[in-house]
Amino acid sequence: MKSFKFNRKKEDLLPVMKAKAEKANIKMTKEKDKISLMLETGKFQNGEDAVPVIFKGKITNTETGCTFDGKYTYGFYLYTLVIVAAILIVARFSWSAYQHQMDNMILCGIVTVLLIGLIVVVTKKSKGGKNVIENFLNNLDLK
Repeated sequence: MKSFKFNRKKEDLLPVMKAKAEKANIKMTKEKDKISLMLETGKFQNGEDAVPVIFKGKITNTETGCTFDGKYTYGFYLYTLVIVAAILIVARFSWSAYQHQMDNMILCGIVTVLLIGLIVVVTKKSKGGKNVIENFLNNLDLK
């Protein structure tokens, strides 16, 4: 969980955040106190937007300003892909073990390694997008 503190109240910060997000090619959506920030697709040259990184959080007023607490997510489709693939691998491995099919069990092991590789690549590629969003939030109070 990440937390960002701002000098301004929530009512003053939200319009500033929206305007600066548009300039920084970041898409901001707001629903009551919940805010999500994600990179606009195709607007970055170095591939920061290759993995759909979303920062979802809640903004609350404090005595000195406001805080924005949230976490990074990768989106519904990426999580669904990994979960469905893991379920299919386990199901196929179980059936192959029941049938004593050693070749299929080895194939399930290879596919598991590929899935782990996919997770590692997504984690590494998402660091660029996370850095863009984090720099945006850290520099939001600057004039």
